[in-house]
Amino acid sequence: MVTFLVMILILMLINRLSLLSLKNNKSSASACSSSRQSAAYTADLAEIRKSLLTELNRLPAWLTFKEARVHCTGGRMGVKQHEQRLLQCLLTVRNRTKNIPVAARPNLNQIEACAVTLCKRKLPHLASSCKRL
Repeated sequence: MVTFLVMILILMLINRLSLLSLKNNKSSASACSSSRQSAAYTADLAEIRKSLLTELNRLPAWLTFKEARVHCTGGRMGVKQHEQRLLQCLLTVRNRTKNIPVAARPNLNQIEACAVTLCKRKLPHLASSCKRL
C-alpha cells in the first residue's frame, strides 16, 4: 500500500514538472516569434542562451564544455548574430551532451522550441545551422 502511494506521488511530481517545462517552451517559442526589430527580441534570445548555460553549470565536468560555453555566451551583437549564436549554442551543447545519461543532460526544450521557430522562417543566414538541426 505504501509503495502504491509513493508511486502515485512520483507520478504527480513528474506531471507537475512536465507542465512546467511546457510553459517554458510556450514562452520561449513566443519570444522567438516576436518582432525581430524589437530590443526585447534580442534580449529574449540572450536569456534563452543564458538559461542553458545555467543548466550546463550543474553538470559535473563543466570544463569539458568550453566550446559549448563559447557558443552560448555573447556580448553586444546584432539580431542576425544573436540568432546564429542561439543555433550554434544548441548544436554544440546537443553534440557535447549526447553521451551523457539522460537524467543528467541539460533541458534543451526551451532552446529547441526557439530554434524550430527560427528555422521555420527560412532566413538565409540561418540556413546552414537549420540543416544541421
